[in-house]
Amino acid sequence: MDDFDEKLAEVQAAGHDFKVWQRDGKAPRYPLHACMDIATLPGVMILLLSRSDAYGMYFGLMRQAADEWDGTTDPIRMLDMSTGVPKTVP
Repeated sequence: MDDFDEKLAEVQAAGHDFKVWQRDGKAPRYPLHACMDIATLPGVMILLLSRSDAYGMYFGLMRQAADEWDGTTDPIRMLDMSTGVPKTVP
């Protein structure tokens, strides 16, 4: 999503009754995000994230771990940040 405020307004304009519980982030260093609870669907929460290099990196690591998973071994992977550069640890 390239325009966070525009997307949030689009969700509101679609007629969904929801409450924004948290809205945070200071672009570009800290990606914008909003946690929303939909009143008409109890228990359904939406996390709206802005596009960022940081999120792209983390979601890329998740995708890589999923692609490399054999479907039977333990699917839990740790994220090692000890070097300052995240990597997945089987």
